[in-house]
Amino acid sequence: MRKESTLDSSLIFLMLLLAVFVAIVVFLILNIRVDEFTEAMKSRHTIVTALIVSDGDKPVVTEIFFYDNQTGRGALYNIPENMGTLIRSVNKMDRLDRLFDPGDPVPYIEKIGALLGTEIDFYLHWDMEALIHSVDLLEGVRLFIPNEVWQVTDREANLLPSGSVTLDGDKVRTYLSYQLVTDTDNDLVTRKHDFTRAFLNRMGQMYEKFRNEAFSDRFYGFLDTDLDRQAYRSYLEIFQNLDTDRLVLQKVLGKNREVDGKELLFPYYDEKLMREMTRQIVDTLANMDVYSDEDIVISVEIQNGTDIAGLASRTAQLYRSYGYKIGSYKNADRDDYENTIILDSRGNPGAAKRVASLIRCDRIHQLQEEIADDTVDVVIILGKDFDGRYVKK
Repeated sequence: MRKESTLDSSLIFLMLLLAVFVAIVVFLILNIRVDEFTEAMKSRHTIVTALIVSDGDKPVVTEIFFYDNQTGRGALYNIPENMGTLIRSVNKMDRLDRLFDPGDPVPYIEKIGALLGTEIDFYLHWDMEALIHSVDLLEGVRLFIPNEVWQVTDREANLLPSGSVTLDGDKVRTYLSYQLVTDTDNDLVTRKHDFTRAFLNRMGQMYEKFRNEAFSDRFYGFLDTDLDRQAYRSYLEIFQNLDTDRLVLQKVLGKNREVDGKELLFPYYDEKLMREMTRQIVDTLANMDVYSDEDIVISVEIQNGTDIAGLASRTAQLYRSYGYKIGSYKNADRDDYENTIILDSRGNPGAAKRVASLIRCDRIHQLQEEIADDTVDVVIILGKDFDGRYVKK
């Protein structure tokens, strides 16, 4: 009997040791395990996230957020929901948002990634009701509204006041949904940029609140995302120090055409331009020499040094679609330039190199100070080696 009692005690002791060992292992796994966002930050410089707001079964805001974890800078690339693209499931050109499913936004996001030529690492999706609750939890977002917005019905109602105002969730819904007859596509994109920037800024301002687990979990509950809770908390650290006033803002420029009764926006130079724009955004964010908006927005003068009519105008359209400011475009002093030349007008070789890389030009020179226009950063003189898109080698 004594032996059996000793065996029982030994077995119980071993089981207790095993339980303690398992508990320690589980504790270490939960506390040492690196979440997928932190792992992504370690393995690559640029993190790409899709930020989507939907209303019903359609997206109303689609912004691709680029964040460089070395420089701490960010960019927003607005994707128009009515962009014309080939929908392979039906083998026809249609609106991009035909692929959107609020219950599963992944196919929509993967298509955008393919158009941009980059993998989208994560997504954050709010339906409109969830966005309203999120904004209210953040105690509103501050936006500048240039003009009052009125609803003209049997009873006039002031929907949105003018000036710098803090909007609650319901007012944000109005801000994202109203459209004036005078609004252009550019006005709508600007409004989406402004909202997204203000929303991210507010998340950064409220970062200390997110340290509270109950607050953080409540906000997470409004989100549809592929980030788990641990990765989501790590992700929020981006916004603590992000300078949203200096976000690089980009959009898709193109022409509207009617297809099967729908007005679709087709990007300039097909979808190749979007992929090149993505590379430029990534390069700009990674450039440690870029300190100000003046450095990011480069002013370009384009001169046609050939006898091809309209070449400077078409090239200006190309550079404008990449976000460059066009100071002017005109004919050069002569029309027999053999080679295209890039002239650095402001002593900013980095800007000149970025302008040159867009058309694959390797002839970069310093413009003489006495003839330089101080409103222009870079002058391009197009030569016979320019085919309308690239400089031929």
